[in-house]
Amino acid sequence: MLRHIVCLGFLFFGCAFASDVIELTDADFADRIGDYPVALAEFFAPWCGHCKRLAPEYEKAATALKKEDLPVGLIKVDCTANEQVCKKYGVSGYPTLKIFRNGEESKDYAGGREADGIIKAMRSEAGPSSKELKSESDLTKFLDSQEAVVVGYLSSAAEAIQEVYNKVATFEPETVVCDASDIKALKQCISENTHGLVGHRTTSNAAAFKAPLSTVYYDVDYVKNPRAATTGETGSLSFSEFAGELGEFGQDKADGKTPVATIRDGSSRKFVLKDKFSVEALEKFIADFVADELEPYMKSEELPEDNTQAVKVVVGKNFDEIVNDAEKDVLIEFYAPWCGHCKKLTPIYEELAEKLKGESEITIAKMDATANDVPSQFNVRGFPTIYFAPKGDKQNPRVYNGGREVADFIKYLAAESTNPLKGWDRSGKDHSGKEQKTKTEL
Repeated sequence: MLRHIVCLGFLFFGCAFASDVIELTDADFADRIGDYPVALAEFFAPWCGHCKRLAPEYEKAATALKKEDLPVGLIKVDCTANEQVCKKYGVSGYPTLKIFRNGEESKDYAGGREADGIIKAMRSEAGPSSKELKSESDLTKFLDSQEAVVVGYLSSAAEAIQEVYNKVATFEPETVVCDASDIKALKQCISENTHGLVGHRTTSNAAAFKAPLSTVYYDVDYVKNPRAATTGETGSLSFSEFAGELGEFGQDKADGKTPVATIRDGSSRKFVLKDKFSVEALEKFIADFVADELEPYMKSEELPEDNTQAVKVVVGKNFDEIVNDAEKDVLIEFYAPWCGHCKKLTPIYEELAEKLKGESEITIAKMDATANDVPSQFNVRGFPTIYFAPKGDKQNPRVYNGGREVADFIKYLAAESTNPLKGWDRSGKDHSGKEQKTKTEL
């Protein structure tokens, strides 16, 4: 009960005072991102669940950093309303966090996504990149930290090497000797050894673990399990903290009593251990992944019982069958059930499909992108997002940016279809000579 009261208190606080997170737009991003020597920018979408979970932590971090009077700014950009700046910085998923220095993009943010993790990471970014240890006691105290650390043994004359070291000393990585003669090699060595052979992944450091990645999710009580407490954690680590991730692997009902093993590769493929968890099962799971012998997990609704209507219903399980049909050009709408624009489009889209029933090489389809995995070549950043997947180039679908009246869609398909439509010429005129008119032309 106390937890709920505390949360309500934070909500009230947030309503009573202005936000310490600075919101920028296409119009002012370039001019204002340089207001702070160091800035952390979050590129988000209002409908994104991960963004909603990050928001209160991001706000708390911004307030704390402001009180410390550090030269750090926490920025946010709504990509659904500011596509230009998000496209410039290659934003393809939400939330995307990037660090800027003096107005210029520096690197992707790899710190924690809780307030404490953000504060710690940005203190490090704003503070001196390295510190000199002048005595053995200084070194002992420095190494006594629960955090991974990097120590460079440098002679006073080795200024060039020290400069290289300083550039990467903000990385947080048991004892590993790295070659400091080359900045690229030093960066890679630190990055690869930060978390050891089997890293302890938490909500605070999750972003630092890059794919391909095998993760075993389980509940830990550090009070009852002293060995686990050697990681420096206290309290407990719960399945619920990674509920969003577990849902992506179809493990929404996992209770934490039995470990769940997963793998995420470098693309969009996901794998989950189906056998009863054991050391041997995990070992085979990873070996099969390396040998490319695992079947990827795909989040999918059940197949529709009847899919004979004009607009074909696509789910994860029949995506290849319908959208990647080599004999069909496919126009597919990715929608969300709660999306107002999607609801408005529904009757128009259905009318379009009815008009094109006689076009044997055209398929009009729709997919609930919140309930099914969307293949990586379809970049769905908002709803509705519509793509055209021509029969000869399924791996390079084209996003549809035209009007949303029936005539707009017909004109587009008449011009872009692999083969000419039966009922319309390439300009969008039907074979009676009548040109398709958009709503604005009527």
